[in-house]
Amino acid sequence: MWAYSLTVQQYQKMIDCGWRRSGQYLYKPDISKTCCPAYTIRLNAFEFQTSKGQVKVLKKMQKFLLRGKEAVKSDSKLKLDEDMTESMEVDPTPAKKQTAPTDLLEPQCSVPDFEMTEIESKPNAPPANVILKAKPVLLRKTGIENLISTTESHNPLNVNQLEVKLERAVFSNDVYELYVKYQMKIHDDEANELTPEKFTRFLLDTPYDVKDPNYGIFYQKYFINDKLVAVGVLDILPNCVSSVYFIYDPDFGHLSLGTYSALKEISTTIMLNQKYPDIKYYYLGYYIHSCQKMRYKAQYKPSQLLCPYTFKWVYTSDAIKLLDIEKTSVLADLDSSNPIPVKLSSVPPREISLEDLRHAKLLVNHKMQPALKFINDLSLIKDIKELIQASGVDVIKDLLFIYNPE
Repeated sequence: MWAYSLTVQQYQKMIDCGWRRSGQYLYKPDISKTCCPAYTIRLNAFEFQTSKGQVKVLKKMQKFLLRGKEAVKSDSKLKLDEDMTESMEVDPTPAKKQTAPTDLLEPQCSVPDFEMTEIESKPNAPPANVILKAKPVLLRKTGIENLISTTESHNPLNVNQLEVKLERAVFSNDVYELYVKYQMKIHDDEANELTPEKFTRFLLDTPYDVKDPNYGIFYQKYFINDKLVAVGVLDILPNCVSSVYFIYDPDFGHLSLGTYSALKEISTTIMLNQKYPDIKYYYLGYYIHSCQKMRYKAQYKPSQLLCPYTFKWVYTSDAIKLLDIEKTSVLADLDSSNPIPVKLSSVPPREISLEDLRHAKLLVNHKMQPALKFINDLSLIKDIKELIQASGVDVIKDLLFIYNPE
């Protein structure tokens, strides 16, 4: 579904009903029909608990910054980087280029503590007095924003310096060139297909009518020694930070930047909450239980999955008990102690009444009209009913659909 104009509040309601966007194109997979059912997954950033594997990624980054690439040993237990969101590309007709102010929202990071360690000089060796040795703060179960800050804080003794900037999304050659390099190396795309226009449609254009400049699409840029090595494309919405896409320089793949960026985005969600108290969730896109490669998103705990039928949120740990048995299961109102899956296709669709249809509005020849005025257009009414079933009346009543009667 193509969106010409949408407020961030409207889109927040839509993703809470299972929708996502690619540029200005809105889509929602039909879980009952697809071979790989996709469930919307989110995480309350304030409930997040780091796993051992995630702490290892942070320690790896810290070692790389402190002593360089040679200090980072390969760890077979760490999973390969995955894109933080699915890259469902669409190729709609070109839309106007987005322009936005470039004001920054930079998180404040504390400087890590250091302890003094004596070094014993060997005979005939140059004298050595002391070195600065970082305390092992990453081993403590502190807040994710504190763990992240230990890698971002400037340390003059580091071999490498990491800087992360959150900026409003605007086109720039460095981001575009990184996108091309990433798509060719990681996804085997052809260079002639990766045009600036395609990049703009995919990772810059949005339908947002943004009145507050701190909402909308942002680029979270990662610099190592002033070199751009990764970009996280984020939607900042009234209640959440939604991960849209992530690109990185394959030359830095040894740093597990996909995992690191997810941890940073969770930390960013907490940081934004200081100014916008309603922002407390981090949306990771879709979770696909039937695809082993996409199960990694459940490692960010305790996450929640959206029930596609009731639009209620269920903890992933409980939902998986059903999905292990039936991959297209209704999730809400389950008994976690005795899970009995209900196949989504076996549940009758909601009955859509005339009262429901009264909430649907159309733009016809530049004039707003009630959808019921065209009740005899069976194809139109069928489409509206399907949209209400997929989104609920609360979403539909805020939207205006363009209709061209024949």
